[in-house]
Amino acid sequence: MDDDYFNSLPPFRYCATRLDDIEDVKKYAPGGFHPVDVGSVISSGERNYEVVHKLGHGGCATIWLVRLGAQSPTYHALKVLCADNVDYPDRELAIFKHLKAVAGDGHPNVVDLQESFKISGPNG
Repeated sequence: MDDDYFNSLPPFRYCATRLDDIEDVKKYAPGGFHPVDVGSVISSGERNYEVVHKLGHGGCATIWLVRLGAQSPTYHALKVLCADNVDYPDRELAIFKHLKAVAGDGHPNVVDLQESFKISGPNG
């Protein structure tokens, strides 16, 4: 086939079928989801979190099971927010602090936030 054939084709645009429990691939764009792979290491500056498994996703974040430490590892959930949710982290942190103040340490229904930090990537 010659070049004229390929130049006459409409531009290709990938559009994934809607699958349960799979986030929209189109949200992996500037301002959207941060690309994370199993085996990746995400650093807070003080700690290095190794990504073990994807736990889920929502409208503004993906959640990952991560391992901290090699000798006697501990496991944590890491929530990676979309880049364009600038105000969301501050609101969520305020909610965590309020819940901890009201419920106290160690309440079984309140998440124990251990660390909050920012990362940069291709989407923001």
